[in-house]
Amino acid sequence: MRIKKTNWAKGGGYSGLKQAQALPSGGPLGEGLVLRRLIWAAVILLILALDWAALHDILRGEPNPVIEWIMLAVSAPCCFFAIRRLIRG
Repeated sequence: MRIKKTNWAKGGGYSGLKQAQALPSGGPLGEGLVLRRLIWAAVILLILALDWAALHDILRGEPNPVIEWIMLAVSAPCCFFAIRRLIRG
């Protein structure tokens, strides 16, 4: 079936197809949304793993834990942003 594009300004669209078929919106189950949430969940897990390692070094008594403290300070807003994106979608 050949799809013919008509003039959108006059209320037209793609002839021969429903508008939902002509303009994909991530599929019927929202695969794009699921993939985005999986990616944000992976980002959160990565941040938490790095925080765990930084806290381990701080509590173990490293001689110079400045880098670990910087890691914790930077990761807190990043984790907040990632959780917010995970919830919102």
